[in-house]
Formats: sequence, C-alpha cells, structure tokens
Amino acid sequence: MKPFLLLSLLLSLALPLSAQTTDPAKVAALHEQFIQGLKLAEQAKPDEALAIFDGIIKQEPKAKGSLYYAGLLCIQLNQPEKAIDYLTRFHALDPDDYKHLVLLIQASQMLGRDLRVEEYRKALYAIRNSGKTIPGLTDDKAFPREKIFLDKGAGEIEINEFFDPKADPQIAWELMQRDDHGLMTRHLLLAYNKEATEALRKTDPKLAVAEVWLFGEIAIKDGKPVQYSLYRQEIALPAYSDFRKWALDAIKNPPKPITVQPMS
Repeated sequence: MKPFLLLSLLLSLALPLSAQTTDPAKVAALHEQFIQGLKLAEQAKPDEALAIFDGIIKQEPKAKGSLYYAGLLCIQLNQPEKAIDYLTRFHALDPDDYKHLVLLIQASQMLGRDLRVEEYRKALYAIRNSGKTIPGLTDDKAFPREKIFLDKGAGEIEINEFFDPKADPQIAWELMQRDDHGLMTRHLLLAYNKEATEALRKTDPKLAVAEVWLFGEIAIKDGKPVQYSLYRQEIALPAYSDFRKWALDAIKNPPKPITVQPMS
C-alpha cells in the first residue's frame, strides 16, 4: 500500500467530538489515540490503524475524524462495504463536508452501485459549484472516482474524474495503473479536442452540436511519457461506463492505434 499521507496533512483534519464529550482528560486521551492511528496508517499498517479508529468510535460515535479515516482505510484495504458503513455515519453528521463524499463515490463505484454514485456525485458537484472557496475542492481539477485492486504484483488502478472536462487540461477521465511501488505503468484518458470539434461542426449543419472526444493512451517508459496512441474518436461524450470498459480492455489487450504521436 502506498504511504497514507504526510502526517502534517493528516493533522489538518481535526477530531470533532460530540457535545457529550466534555471531560478534558477523555478528550486528550482520544486525541492521543487519534494521532497514534494516523501514525500507524502513515507507516502502512492499515489494520492496526483501523483498530485504533474503531476503538475511538466505540467511545465516541460522533468522532468524525475517526469515521473518515476508518472509511479511507477500508477503501485502501478493498473493503468498500465496510467503508460505506463508516462514511454514511459521517454523512449523517456533516453532509456538506466534501471529503467523505469522494470516498463514498469510490466505495459505491467499487460495488457497482451506480445510483448511489450519481447521488454522491451530484452532492459533490453542488458543493463545488456553491460559490464558496473550499480548499482541496474548488482549487482541484479532478477527484479519484474509483480504485481497482489487481492481482498481487500487478499493483492497482485509479480512475480520476475531471470536474470540467472542457477546461484545461481538457480531460474527462483518466485511468492510471501503478505498480506495487507506486510507479505509473499505464495511463489512458478520454480528452476533449476543441479545435477538432470546431472543424467538424463546419463540415455539416447536422453536426452543429457535435463534440470530438479522443480515447487514447500515453505510453510510459522509465517513468516518462514517450508517445501518445489514439485508439478511438467519438463525436459525443461517452458514458463513464464506456470509458471504463475501453480502458480496462486496453489494459489487457492494447488495441491497434489509429495514430501514434511521439512525445518530446
């Protein structure tokens, strides 16, 4: 498992306790346990960290920090059903916190619960488009939508969704496969092409609302991009399920490219 997160980043999420917890000694003890859980997670000891957060939640069911990190760890452990249990409890306490919505999207996507995915996506986009400045959300271009765990030695796959696929870098979704050391080995993406869209619309009045979307792969060698292979071209934005299928199929059997372009 990749390093959890830098401890300084983890500590930016406080451990909110319910109003029932007023004893300063208990608050201090729970906070100390929370820090211990974060350190274990950072040391790639997810099971031990999860046990710590579970212990906190038993004492303080409204400890949002522990509910959040327990859900995150369960996703890392490929336990989406268990993750959803923690995260829905977090959602009941604070539905407007975007961080848990991202995890609920991932866990629901891992289980193929499309209706739930759309429900949480709608809530996430609503928060982002509320007009408020929210660090980590309004300043980010994408969020991790799905994790796919592969056989031992093959690493894992993450699929990111871009909030505005027509804004720079003009990507709707990207799939990144990383090895067990966290190094990227495959990078597939669906990108919008503004210039090709404008040119296509001029060719036929019936194509006045057509959009050119390109599905392809950036080949990686020694950790660097070396060439781009275009696999297919669409004139409307495909569904996420289409991109997902194309990308996973390409992981197993790369299709013959339409064009290949070296990258300097």
